[in-house]
Amino acid sequence: MRWPWPHIILAHPPSNGSRPQFRVGNRLCDLTDSRTQARVLSYLEVARPLVIVMGPTCRPFGPLGRWNRVINPQGWFESMSHAEPLASFCGKVALHQIKHDRHFLCEQPQSSELFRVDPWPSVVNDLQVLSVVLHQYRINFFLNCAARVITTVAVIELC
Repeated sequence: MRWPWPHIILAHPPSNGSRPQFRVGNRLCDLTDSRTQARVLSYLEVARPLVIVMGPTCRPFGPLGRWNRVINPQGWFESMSHAEPLASFCGKVALHQIKHDRHFLCEQPQSSELFRVDPWPSVVNDLQVLSVVLHQYRINFFLNCAARVITTVAVIELC
C-alpha cells in the first residue's frame, strides 16, 4: 500500500489566529482532531520514521503563558483549549516512538509546563529519555532564554 503523505510534516502559523495548521503533502490538517491523530499514528506505523522532531506551541505553557493566566484568564483558557490536545498528542507520538525503538526530539522553553500534560510525565520518566537545557543568547537583545529539549539518548549521541 502506498501512503499518500510525505515523510515530513511542516508546521504553518495559523491563518486566522485560532488553531495551528499543518501541511501534510498538499493538504492542511488539524492535529488536535482525534481522527487526524489516528491517521498520523497509522502513518507512523507504515513510514517508521527514525526521528520525529516536535515543537508544539508553548503559548499557554511558558512563562508568558503563566503571566497571561493571571492577567487575562479568558484568553489563557482559550489558548490552552487549543494547545493541550496538541501537547497530549505529541506525548503519544513520543511514547509511540519509544515503544518501537525509534526516537523523538521535543523543544519547549526551559520552564514550560507542557511536560506535565498527560502522557508527557510517562515519557519524561522513561530511562531512554534525556532532558537537556540549551541557553540561547542574542547579541544586542535584552532577553536571553533557555530552551528545554526532551529527547531519546540516541538522538544526542548522533549529534
